[in-house]
Amino acid sequence: MDRTHQPFDPKEPVKAYWNLHKKRFSVQQGGLVVGHTDHISLEGATFKVGKSGRMRVLKEKKKNVHAFTIGTIGCDLIAALSSRLIPVTYNPYLYETFVTKCNEPQEVHTATNVILSTRSGRPNILINQ
Repeated sequence: MDRTHQPFDPKEPVKAYWNLHKKRFSVQQGGLVVGHTDHISLEGATFKVGKSGRMRVLKEKKKNVHAFTIGTIGCDLIAALSSRLIPVTYNPYLYETFVTKCNEPQEVHTATNVILSTRSGRPNILINQ
């Protein structure tokens, strides 16, 4: 992770979100951006979508930061990669929450492990529950 000069505690939860301008994930802690990365793994994750931010996107047709993955850095990647990984997506025009990328998308609110990565300049989210 490319770090900023902000203080950072790896034991405390972070918020990660897709940065449209940098084409990578931004990582926040304590309300401040502490870094940017192409890959980050989180454990004990929660997916949050800000309702008012989503409504603003729908009304103005202009993107804004309103969807986050919150968790602690450093999940057990061996466990995550050895189990069944499920792709997840979020599109404010189609869904109110994060959903699985399946024939019939299902809402996702939490996950044991999350892998956030950049693939061809786009966000790639994989979870195991």
